[in-house]
Amino acid sequence: MTPDVLWCTSLVPRGSAAVQAHCVASWGGCVVTFNDAEEASALGEGAFERVTITRSGRQVLGKPVPFLADIFDYQYGVDAPVLGIVNADIAFEVTEAQRRWLVDAARRGLVCIRRTDTPDATTALDQGTQLPQGYDAFLYPRSLLPGLHAEGFCLGMPFWDFWLPMVVALSGHAVMSVTAPIARHVAHPVVWDASAPVFMHMFMQAVLASASSSATPMVAALLSHQLAAYRAYVDLAGHSEDAALVLGRVYDDFQSRVLGALSVTVQTVDALPV
Repeated sequence: MTPDVLWCTSLVPRGSAAVQAHCVASWGGCVVTFNDAEEASALGEGAFERVTITRSGRQVLGKPVPFLADIFDYQYGVDAPVLGIVNADIAFEVTEAQRRWLVDAARRGLVCIRRTDTPDATTALDQGTQLPQGYDAFLYPRSLLPGLHAEGFCLGMPFWDFWLPMVVALSGHAVMSVTAPIARHVAHPVVWDASAPVFMHMFMQAVLASASSSATPMVAALLSHQLAAYRAYVDLAGHSEDAALVLGRVYDDFQSRVLGALSVTVQTVDALPV
């Protein structure tokens, strides 16, 4: 976007180098990619800085995804007034005035950017589709960092993109949801990830911890009960195909309910100033 923004991502050393370069250029500002040593050695050259991480999700998840906690730790040490996280396959399509508007909004709180799926890179964004799968890019001021305790969540895995706006909203900070079609994502097949229930459970634990400080004892007790009930579903799903199918439906419904809860408190922006 602009030089006073530092974007953090995790580029992948596969696919089209030209497409990757286009995405990186569309973000603007300074771009830093977080990769473990194996992936970092396979990355080509580009307009980005590299951080080789000493841990990733490779051993536990089978994917070399970085931990959000490590990204936030890095961001603590930089001077950029506005920080960002973006998934590597997102390309922004905005004017310079719209870039500045987004950056200015991020100085006041968390800006969440919803992706627009298109079948290819040439289909007009306003002909694309937005699904309630969360967010693919965030901008925020450095002042939010002290409240972001993300141990366990990983970029590129489920529920981190629900966790971030939820904990920021619960802490009383402003949250803006940008649903204007400005972030292109070329659609590709999505495979169910068996780790999704684990991250869903992690999300519920994090929300419970954030909400309990302000909730009444009765509400906190109800949240704890719901968390325990869900934990039982997760355990059962590992041994029963029927339970796994039920868990999948619970997972989809829970995502919709989280977005519904967020919509009560966030400001939605469906069009940016020209």
